[in-house]
Amino acid sequence: MIKTTEFKYGSYPFKYLNPVQSEVFPHIEKDCNVSIAAPTSSGKTIAAELIAAKSLCDGKRVAYLTPLKALTEEKCQDWSNGHYFQNYSMIVLTGDYKLTEEREALLQKAKIIVSTYEMFAVRCRRFSIERSKYINEIGTLIIDEAHFIGSLGRGDHLENSLILFTRRNPTARIVFLSATMENYRQLAEWLTDLNKKPTEVVFSTYRPCKLNISYEPFVMPSYYKRYEYHAISERLILDRLLDIITRNPDDQWLIFAHSKAIQKKAYEWLDNRFDKITAIHNADLDKDSRATIETNFKDKKIQYLVATSTLAYGSVAYGTKISLSNGDVKEVQDIRPGDNVWSFNELTKKIESDNVVTSMVYDPTHEFELELMDGRIVRVDWKHPFYVRTPNGLIEKMAQNLLVDDDVVLQEELC
Repeated sequence: MIKTTEFKYGSYPFKYLNPVQSEVFPHIEKDCNVSIAAPTSSGKTIAAELIAAKSLCDGKRVAYLTPLKALTEEKCQDWSNGHYFQNYSMIVLTGDYKLTEEREALLQKAKIIVSTYEMFAVRCRRFSIERSKYINEIGTLIIDEAHFIGSLGRGDHLENSLILFTRRNPTARIVFLSATMENYRQLAEWLTDLNKKPTEVVFSTYRPCKLNISYEPFVMPSYYKRYEYHAISERLILDRLLDIITRNPDDQWLIFAHSKAIQKKAYEWLDNRFDKITAIHNADLDKDSRATIETNFKDKKIQYLVATSTLAYGSVAYGTKISLSNGDVKEVQDIRPGDNVWSFNELTKKIESDNVVTSMVYDPTHEFELELMDGRIVRVDWKHPFYVRTPNGLIEKMAQNLLVDDDVVLQEELC
């Protein structure tokens, strides 16, 4: 393994680069792309930093793209606190920030740009309008979670932005990072086709920490009646959750819930049964609150964090009309990142304007057609959430759990 003292463009608080980083080291000075396929926690980000640091020292800019706002914010925080990148001006581009004249000026000067895929794609598409000279001055473009290029609804944004970017700036080096990029060699060839640079492939199975995966089977007893399914299944899931955590109550736990309703119940159950600091994380929190919770969890100040999964999307069918907050109406397939739509806020219990960050297109395994009393037809996938009135208040149900005569809440009733 290579000593970190041999790296001349920055410094690290450890003595040796790990096997993945050591394999990337010989490519730092080369004018090439690099595709790194290695497990989670194998040090891929530092490997990319080695290449990025060379560009920064050469007076170039660096752009780092991620699929999620949370990852984007986290990376900026990491590089702003004690990292040698903190000496360079940095800016974050996500849907949480409006591109005001002030931020536009910061963007034009920033040496490090940390962005979501979609926001970078917008900047590439608007290159001529915004006169984005910084695009031409990027020396290294890093794509984190590069396997997203194959995902429906998101991969096309990333692919399109890379095509547009390399047309504008064919001299930049591109670095792919992924733990699950099976066709890494094929993508490496594609990178070479884009900017005509050779692409070095670094494949490794190295992982510093063993990953253990276990499954807790959940079987709904057959003797319950259909109308009891929703309430009973939630209770059994929460019982199982408590049973699992009770085995190791002093561990730090990150718990993903498939809906805000089950998230809230899980939080209440844990908070009432364990003398531990417990918190909730979901899209209803503002950016600063989410950042505080993420930092506290990372610093082990929060023992149990209950979060909604960013992959637990509800979906509506092609052609569904979506109301924008400016009064316009678009069909769902025409909704784009940056659009402001009406959305139900779980905290205020009101319909409020919210910004679209990303969208996904996929073929559902089960599709439901729901007929309302006024004759309207709603087509959704099986896990699309609905709010239902009950004697105890609103509850959330997935489409597959709705029953005849359920009193669903419509948007116009909440506005």
